[in-house]
Order: sequence, then structure tokens, then C-alpha cells
Amino acid sequence: MTHDLETDDAGAPGEPPAELTVDEIARAAGMTVRTVRAHQNRGLLPPPRLVGRTGYYGPSHLARLRRIADLQDRGYSLAAISDVLEDDGAPARQDHADGVAAVAATPWVSEDPVVLSPAEVTERLGRVGEDEQLIQRLVAAKLVEHRDDGRVTVLSPAVMDSGEALVAAGASAESVIALQERMRDAMAALAADVLKVAHSEVLIPGLAAAESDTDVAAVIQLMLDMRPLAFQAANALLAQGFDAALQTTQTIHPSGAEA
Repeated sequence: MTHDLETDDAGAPGEPPAELTVDEIARAAGMTVRTVRAHQNRGLLPPPRLVGRTGYYGPSHLARLRRIADLQDRGYSLAAISDVLEDDGAPARQDHADGVAAVAATPWVSEDPVVLSPAEVTERLGRVGEDEQLIQRLVAAKLVEHRDDGRVTVLSPAVMDSGEALVAAGASAESVIALQERMRDAMAALAADVLKVAHSEVLIPGLAAAESDTDVAAVIQLMLDMRPLAFQAANALLAQGFDAALQTTQTIHPSGAEA
């Protein structure tokens, strides 16, 4: 479906309309000509005014392209953007879309990162003094980040605490980092799946059906309620995974005999 633009492309009184070719509007919107045409083909952008074989785009087209780019930056899919643009004609509904998007974009992380010296980090992982190779491994695993002042930011103190405990119990720092990296990747994939369902089956349908501020508030509350539920489900499934692993893993005694 092509989404009509309701804004007037005329310029200020006494000035000619500001019109741009496809190359010019692509440049102004910070995207490629191919992307502009793709949006038009999908019905997200109305066709330009044709003069012969040349299309001319007005300010409303540019505003629409910037709106699409903003929604994409927030994580909206093109299908979801189509739904939002469908509602853009209603000012109240547009406010609703912005409000729900703001809630959806609120970070889930409840802990603050901490700043430590490289030596403090590596000593917590069983090394004496600073170990640059270990720091680089932590950076590659996206567990810490370098700072301009020479220190590092530990992105999750809880993850660092668990790593320190495992190393203190006898695990090697390398094994712990590899394990935490795999856990992070697995959780990132799970989070993406959860948000995909929330976005396509809760946020967009809820926004489309909302007819009042009360309805919108209910959609927002649903998005908020998903957070503890998601954590609860992840913890329960991880616990089940540990139980299943323990049932299938053979424990070897120090003597080498099977339990």
C-alpha cells in the first residue's frame, strides 16, 4: 500500500516549491538512490512528480524518508514501519507510536558498568599484575572496553564476579572467558527472538488496535510486563538445561573410575 503524504510541498510564500531529483533527495536523506527507490517500490514513499522522464521530490518526501530512517534506527522492521506510517495521519496515534517506541528502546540492563585498571581486572582472573593479552581477549569477547585514560570498563560487574568465582574455584581464565562469550552469544540470539515476537505480535497489533490513551497504556504495560517474564523463563529453562546435562554427564572420580 502506498502511504499518501498530507503535507504541502509548496515553499514559503513567494518562493518556488523546493523540489529534488532522486539523486538529490537521496543525498539529503543520507541514503542511496537504490534505497529511495526500494522504499517507493514497497509503498513506503509516494511516487514523485514527473516532468517528462524526471521525477521531482518535495519536502514531504524528504520528511518521510527521514521518518523511515528514524524508525529503522529504533529497530522497526519495514513491515512495522508500514503499519506506523499508516497511522501517521492521526497526530494522537503518532504520539502513541513514539511513546511505545521509547518504552521498547529502554535498556533492560539494571546494573552499571564499573571502571578498573587493567591490572585490577587481570588480578581478579588469577593473574599477577597486568596481562595485556588477557585484556585483549576480554575486549574481543565484549566483556570489557578500553578507555582513553588507559583503564577499562567492565560492562557487567555480575559477569565479572561470576568469572572471578570460577577462576578462584580452579577454572582457567581462558576457559571462563570462552564460556561467558558463548553464553553472551546464546542470550543475544534468544533476546532477538523474544523481541521479534514482542514487536510483531504485541507492539504493532496493540498500537494498531488502540483507540484511547487507556488502550495505549495497556500496550505499554504489556511491554513492561514482558521483561520479568522473559527473565523468569530464561532462568527456568537454563535450570532445566543444567538438570538435563547433569543427567547425561558421566562424573569421573579422581581415580579415573566412572561413578
